[in-house]
Amino acid sequence: MARSPHLCVSALFLIAISSLCASGAVGQETKTKSSASAGRQLFLSTGCGACHRIAGTDAQGEIGPDLTHLASRATIGANIMPMTSENLSKWIRHTQMVKPGARMPSFGMLPVAETDAIVDYLVTLK
Repeated sequence: MARSPHLCVSALFLIAISSLCASGAVGQETKTKSSASAGRQLFLSTGCGACHRIAGTDAQGEIGPDLTHLASRATIGANIMPMTSENLSKWIRHTQMVKPGARMPSFGMLPVAETDAIVDYLVTLK
């Protein structure tokens, strides 16, 4: 008996999905989106918007840089470090160690999970 080509394709599809689920790839995007959404709320509730502006949000601060397209920048901290999630987290938590005298205070008092969520949000701002 000949196998149906549709059955073979369906079986391969199920194997591929199972592999992705087992690797954690499926669900990671949802987790990141969820974290970014939480990060947006944290950005607004922890006072970041008092100094920084992000178009389309309640964050309308004028003291610090406009972060509307932050993730499209090559560097952060006025060219102090390359734009990466790790460096952005370091900048938020230890601003004064990274760039002594910067107008932004260090936010090391924030739990790491909250800083990570804020970073997940900020890297969506392209």
